[in-house]
Amino acid sequence: MSSSPPTISVNNLTFTFPDSTTGLTNISLDLPAGARALLIGANGAGKTTLLRLLAGKRMAPASTIALGGVDPFASQVAGVTYLGLEWVLNPIVRTDIAVPELLRSVGGDHYPERRDELVHILDVDLSWRLHA
Repeated sequence: MSSSPPTISVNNLTFTFPDSTTGLTNISLDLPAGARALLIGANGAGKTTLLRLLAGKRMAPASTIALGGVDPFASQVAGVTYLGLEWVLNPIVRTDIAVPELLRSVGGDHYPERRDELVHILDVDLSWRLHA
């Protein structure tokens, strides 16, 4: 057995949604690199919530998740936005909106240096408008 830390480690993770609904209670697990695991449970058991937390889509409480020995949530702020597939359901994308406003709406002002670097790397035209 290897003495290296697990690739994925969850320690006493409890997650509560903004509406005060409990999503997970006291979950702990360690998965080594290359491991295969089944995540099974009844509807509403928290399978999707756990996967979203591991993927960073939802912010986990500090010191509850480590990926490769690093807590990915240790230095994050609540203003960081995950823009997954649900973006198409966001009403802001169905309006005539300028790129700078769209960037602000998804948290671009929280990390202006990162935003500006991505705009440069991706060669985004800030005068472009998103039309419905």
